[in-house]
Amino acid sequence: MQLNDKILLLRKKKGWSQEQLADQVGVSRQSVSKWESGNAMPDLDKIVVLSRIFNVTTDYLLKDDAPPQSGNPGENDAAEAGDPGAFTQGTAVRFMGMGEAQSYLVMVRRYGLWVSFGVMLCILSPCPLVLLGGLSETFLPQMGENAAGVIGVIILLFMIAAAVLLFIVCEMRFKQFDYIKARGFLLDGETGVCVAEEKEAFEPKYTIFIGTGVVLCILGIVPIMCAALLPEGPVQEMAGCMATVFLLVMVSVGVFLFIRIGLIYEALNLLLKGYE
Repeated sequence: MQLNDKILLLRKKKGWSQEQLADQVGVSRQSVSKWESGNAMPDLDKIVVLSRIFNVTTDYLLKDDAPPQSGNPGENDAAEAGDPGAFTQGTAVRFMGMGEAQSYLVMVRRYGLWVSFGVMLCILSPCPLVLLGGLSETFLPQMGENAAGVIGVIILLFMIAAAVLLFIVCEMRFKQFDYIKARGFLLDGETGVCVAEEKEAFEPKYTIFIGTGVVLCILGIVPIMCAALLPEGPVQEMAGCMATVFLLVMVSVGVFLFIRIGLIYEALNLLLKGYE
């Protein structure tokens, strides 16, 4: 294990942020970030300070194969700090490199799309029932309310079943990354910097998608208000049904955007839990 990974591991075992470690060493947070990413080396006097703070020898920090001063360094400190996210004795620590982090993000983007579509199906599932009910009462009375209701419910159940199947498949696919949710990992320094930069670049897109979803949900109510202005009769009833379907479509698209973009943003934040 190299120096940058040792600093990262010891800091996480203490349950400290980069800023907290920087304050104790007397440097900036950016300096700690560069140390952990391997883009810079701490000066000799800072090595001595780090060894004292982490209760390890300077040999352990500087030599790849040097053992720590006693036992596993920093583990008991993290436990005593009471930080539930800190690594304590007996916790399996897994270093995640760039390839593994990108594989996780690719899977989130791919199967997050399926999850979003499944939720969209659930929201849209009443639409056939509403439309058929409106048609049976206005322009297609020969269909009959019972037949319209049965057909609408059957379509609804098929849509719900398809959504549930998507949820089950996605849950099974994500099983291999359960250790990320349990925070049983650490990003190596270079990967942590790249993920942080990717999150920063992603934030404007996140804001746009969330804003668009909110606007769609708000505008979805407009046709219902307009339908209420029509004179009573079959036209108004059908317009009300169409307006309800339009509302469900707008809400489903808005929720699709919320979930789609939210899952990616959450995944980036979750990865950074193993670095910051």
